[in-house]
Amino acid sequence: MIRSFLWQVILALRGRSFRGEYARFCAIRDPAALRVFVEERLRSLLVHAWEHVPYYRRILEQNGVVRGNEVDLSRFERLPLLTKEIIRREELVSDEHANRKWYANSSGGATGEPVRLIQDHVFWRWATAASFYYYTHSLGMDRDRSRKVILWGTGRRMSDGYPPLRVRVKHWFRNQLPLDCSRMGEPDMARFARVINRRKPAIIRGYARSLYEFCRYLDREQVPIHPPRAVVISGESLHPDESKAIGTVLGAPVYDYYGSRETGALAGTCSRGRWHVLSFHNFMEIVDADGRPVGAGREGRVVVTTLHNYSMPLIRYDLGDRAVQGDGSCPCGSPLPTLRSLTGRLMENLVAEDGALVSGVNLSISFNLLDWVQAFQLLQEGPRRVRVLVVPRAEPVEADMRVVEGHLKRLLGQGVDVVWDWVEEIPKTPTGKRLYVRGPAGP
Repeated sequence: MIRSFLWQVILALRGRSFRGEYARFCAIRDPAALRVFVEERLRSLLVHAWEHVPYYRRILEQNGVVRGNEVDLSRFERLPLLTKEIIRREELVSDEHANRKWYANSSGGATGEPVRLIQDHVFWRWATAASFYYYTHSLGMDRDRSRKVILWGTGRRMSDGYPPLRVRVKHWFRNQLPLDCSRMGEPDMARFARVINRRKPAIIRGYARSLYEFCRYLDREQVPIHPPRAVVISGESLHPDESKAIGTVLGAPVYDYYGSRETGALAGTCSRGRWHVLSFHNFMEIVDADGRPVGAGREGRVVVTTLHNYSMPLIRYDLGDRAVQGDGSCPCGSPLPTLRSLTGRLMENLVAEDGALVSGVNLSISFNLLDWVQAFQLLQEGPRRVRVLVVPRAEPVEADMRVVEGHLKRLLGQGVDVVWDWVEEIPKTPTGKRLYVRGPAGP
């Protein structure tokens, strides 16, 4: 399409063409070649961080990872995890970042811990190439040429003049139409359906929970909808039954995409439903409580090293998410490493009476089939008290409430008090995300 060609020309003129980086990714055909590529990029990044960031010079030398220009990757896992607190406290910006085309960014703040970051055009090209690779090799679709509708939060209503003209122009060139899902009332969802049926997109993408609620509305009201070729969900964790429901209602395969503002593209599911780590862009480790990598089939914290952000390297950055390590193989034939599952954010867990973390995904299952619940939030106010905020769609059913309480008590402990509150709206983050489970240290 002409608009896609013009978009590539604009990117080239601005020094943001990612075609070279994408070609590098495509040249990696097997796990051995991928391992060589990642190790080369990691060595180069560590030497750069040692030379230009005092904090990294100190910890790299203390742990014997870098001495002079010599890198010992066998000692890499000895490095301490990088937390948001450290990012705020230490100066991690490279002392030569002014020589790069840098820009400011920040984390999404979904956990209530936003941090400010520096990134640059080189990082942007690699991140964009990784995303483009995922769409091409997992979905079999051109990310920029394919017609798309995106359900996303903006923090401001589209009718208030947001996004600005330059963003709307970019959307036009990339053949995508954003729909603001900050509000998900029935009039809003009816409008979404009209737009999708009129535009007939090949890809529908959006926050996982927003798409699930939209599909519940379509199913409940029996609203006919144009079936896309693919649905891409991201931003929030869903139970497998909820993802399946999205695919059934929209009549298309559902792909789960994982990324963050701090790191860009991280992973995504393939046509076989397996998670693949885009490790040529971000080196990902799944680690235990001591920061040591776990084996296949074991759950741990998601720790990421950005391989291409030399303006502000993030080395062994703890994202606050958890995942189960895969065994590296997949019938789809991809050379990328795998995860067995992503199990949600630590901040979305509740703490049981015995101190165990209980997944928010499991806690929310009991609400899935309650037609009188429009929206809900579980809020842990103490070790033995959980408040359930509910936006009711109809008169609450006493028997359903007892079932939910029994489910919560089975997971959290029989001594936990469950308190119900009926509210008009569940609070959202500024960008439109709704946290359905908030732990005692939640945002």
